[in-house]
Amino acid sequence: MNKLNNNKKIDVVILQQAISDSTDKNLESFIKSINNVKASSNITIVVGHELSYLKYFPITKNIINKKYAIQKSSKIFKDIKNICIKKNIFFLFSFFEKSKERLYNSVSLISPNGKEVGKYRKRNIPNEECYQEKYYFNKSNNKHVVIDIGICKIGLMICWDQWHHETYQQLNKLGADLILCPTSIGYAYKKSKCISLANEKEKWLNIITANSLMINTPIVIANRTGCECSKDNMIKFWGSSFVTNSNGDIDFINKNNKLMSYITIDLSKKSLSKKIWGFCQKN
Repeated sequence: MNKLNNNKKIDVVILQQAISDSTDKNLESFIKSINNVKASSNITIVVGHELSYLKYFPITKNIINKKYAIQKSSKIFKDIKNICIKKNIFFLFSFFEKSKERLYNSVSLISPNGKEVGKYRKRNIPNEECYQEKYYFNKSNNKHVVIDIGICKIGLMICWDQWHHETYQQLNKLGADLILCPTSIGYAYKKSKCISLANEKEKWLNIITANSLMINTPIVIANRTGCECSKDNMIKFWGSSFVTNSNGDIDFINKNNKLMSYITIDLSKKSLSKKIWGFCQKN
């Protein structure tokens, strides 16, 4: 059952993990991390990085990796729902979804009563060196998703969506008070040569903070950390999960690769930011 909350403060827990070569051990660690979350008197939302317990397999093309797709009837889903009930938390589960004969890069928001209250399938899918997602994922035809959880409305994005201005604008038009975005991003290498822009991380931070300011909406970014390789390709993931406020400032950034970070967000400040900046008056 949801906690009654007369204020507009919510607690966000960001899970930032390095992923090993063992899917079984990664899943065990993933479940353990959720079980170790300490919920507060505020509503608590837990967010992990894109594709959660799986390695970032789109680093290369390999048909074997398609076996990791799961259906919503899977044991993993049932276990997560039970944890949400036990811990009285919301959890945004990022997973490789199999639906009939199609495969998606998806997130599902699970509520404290163990129900799925919303789902989003990634709309913007990259197709470049080290990010070969179009080989694995079907493009979604779902619309932008905003979920009303009572205290606020939550907008959902996944990784590549964060580079697209229209995503932020659409979520704002749908009334999002807070945006959650699991991601997997870092410096990409081909045959030991870095193929990313030298200042790509700075641009990543800039585009998210700028859009957060323009729609006066806090954004939570959960990124994976560590180094992952496949054949000649490698990504050194940045970690650096962060949270912006409604003025586009970074209120928190995980500089020390902590596994679990707790952040309190005061959503009541959004209305004041909108008055100060005036960007959203016509929306």
